[in-house]
Amino acid sequence: MPLIRLTKPVLFLLALLLLALGTHRKIFSDRGHSVISPSRSAMKTKDTVPATVDNPLLSGACGAYSELRSVNFLHKSISESICEGVAAYTIVDSAFPLCRLKQHLPLVLTEGVRAASVQTFIRSPLTQRNVSSFVYSSPDFISTSIRKEHIFEERNVRNMQRIIQKLAAKSPVTFVDVGSNIGVFTLSMLDLGVPVIALDANIRNLIRIKLSAEAVEPPHKLHLLWNFVSRQVSLMYLNFPKDCNIGGATKFGRAVVDTIPVMSSTADSIVPLIDTKLVVLKVDIEGGEGEFFKSAKKLFESFTIPVVHMEWLKKHMSEEERQFMISFFAGRRYSPRTMKDLTKLINISHTGYQGDDLIWVHKNFEGGI
Repeated sequence: MPLIRLTKPVLFLLALLLLALGTHRKIFSDRGHSVISPSRSAMKTKDTVPATVDNPLLSGACGAYSELRSVNFLHKSISESICEGVAAYTIVDSAFPLCRLKQHLPLVLTEGVRAASVQTFIRSPLTQRNVSSFVYSSPDFISTSIRKEHIFEERNVRNMQRIIQKLAAKSPVTFVDVGSNIGVFTLSMLDLGVPVIALDANIRNLIRIKLSAEAVEPPHKLHLLWNFVSRQVSLMYLNFPKDCNIGGATKFGRAVVDTIPVMSSTADSIVPLIDTKLVVLKVDIEGGEGEFFKSAKKLFESFTIPVVHMEWLKKHMSEEERQFMISFFAGRRYSPRTMKDLTKLINISHTGYQGDDLIWVHKNFEGGI
């Protein structure tokens, strides 16, 4: 999910940056917010100052945006109790490491999320089993769909389950869900018994996946990663839309700015967590897909990735990003197909093509998808 950069006094930030980069030290501003390398555009932006407990949400704002709003994630009791092996907001070797959520998180987080959730179920499209799902109790687009229909993007989930099932019948496969939201794809793939890595920039989403997965027996192999994707070492705040859609934030609209700082990481940082040769990717981060693939060279070199599912929306891309992704996949012998018909090739290079839910299929796997 895309985010907006923090705005702080530039000289102060640069001084802190010089002191902390390359060390294991945390970086804090004099107002209690962590910041690394703000961009020029962020420095010039006047309307993206993060909301704080002293700057509350406007009356009538979506209830889901208020969740965990009063928790100070920079306090040691929280920052040192979230990520496996490292404190949150700590620079290690000139970068933020992946924040893999601990098995036991602070109760203020898990119980805060639980209290703001409704436990329902997702009906796994392929198996028709009911899979426990914790969704937002307040208005939210995907949560509402799950409560009413017990699924979201059913066709896409079913297609990906079928692909995973075919691949897993021949060789172990890991599903990597980049932009997991509350876990429709993640939980549906766990239902097939394959290991899953879910990455999302919203810790509220990941805790809901955690609660959902813990309600299933036997336990599954699941890594929950709390980061946003960027090649620049930085901290950002989530930027929510006005229409009560947790998963719909983009870098183009500015409505409600979150209070929780989120650490950057790259696609290649996921590599050590994968222990199967085959990997299937789903990437849906509302316009941040280009940044993911720009940082995914090692990921694609280290594993066999038969398919990549993504939402392709021209309006979310610059022309440079669009051309980069076309070249990235073409150079690796992938062809794009629509999720409406996996046998139908798409002329994605056509300038009039606006977008669709699509899947990139590697040349070596065209006959088996």
